[in-house]
Amino acid sequence: MNKKTCQKTIGKRLRKLRREHNVSSKQMAKIMEVSWFTYWKFERGRGTIMLSHVIRVAIFFEKSLDYIVGE
Repeated sequence: MNKKTCQKTIGKRLRKLRREHNVSSKQMAKIMEVSWFTYWKFERGRGTIMLSHVIRVAIFFEKSLDYIVGE
């Protein structure tokens, strides 16, 4: 999986999890310790997301890292 595909997959998973759990994008940004705009870019597959941010999401939603990155 190339970088661009991975970013888009993570973005789709972030949006799916956020909506399933009724979490706002502002709340997600706070969970990930990033600005709302940075989170907005992550969700749209435009920003490079750090592993530490993915780990925070995995812990919050009790999901595996494999699930979040689409494996």
